[in-house]
Amino acid sequence: MCGRFTQKSEKPEIELEFSVDTFLYEPAASYNIAPAQKAGIIAISDGISFSMLSWGIKSPWPGKPPLINARAETILEKKTFIPLVQSCRCLVPCSGYYEWRKTVSGKTPFFIYQEAAPLFALAGIYSPQSCDQQSTFCIITAKACPELNFIHERMPLVINKSDYQKWLTGNFTTLLFPPKSCAFSMYEVSSMVNNPACNNPLCIQRVN
Repeated sequence: MCGRFTQKSEKPEIELEFSVDTFLYEPAASYNIAPAQKAGIIAISDGISFSMLSWGIKSPWPGKPPLINARAETILEKKTFIPLVQSCRCLVPCSGYYEWRKTVSGKTPFFIYQEAAPLFALAGIYSPQSCDQQSTFCIITAKACPELNFIHERMPLVINKSDYQKWLTGNFTTLLFPPKSCAFSMYEVSSMVNNPACNNPLCIQRVN
């Protein structure tokens, strides 16, 4: 799964990377985005727009927590996700994400990032604002590539820059099946990232 991630790129970088036409909100650096918190997304709305939405789509089951992830393998089969993946796809700007490796002594957090791409995009879907709820989004996940499988069996689905437009407006289904290899690097970080209230550059600092 993907339960924490970072967005630390500034407005000019986001504008250049995603060819943004309109900023509905000002981007803000965040080093530990957790479910229910707001994060930046890229979607089609009178051109390519950047906005801030809460992370977690309302669950169709009463009393259940919001859905922060959707599996790429089954997203076209789930009633909750079908209308959203068909017409409400988005890109989630990302500088890296956190994943926890289970060990005999507990869970160890890792920061996972792309050395060649300080800013990249995760596949997402969003639920538009309605009379009884605000706009929200969730991140699509896929099976982890071999390089990351020792940490966790799932990873966020990454959309290559050459496929941004295809994901937002085109025939997107082939993008739900990522290549088996990936270009991620990773290192262990402090357990301070376990606390959603901790949101500063120390969160991504390498632990020796």
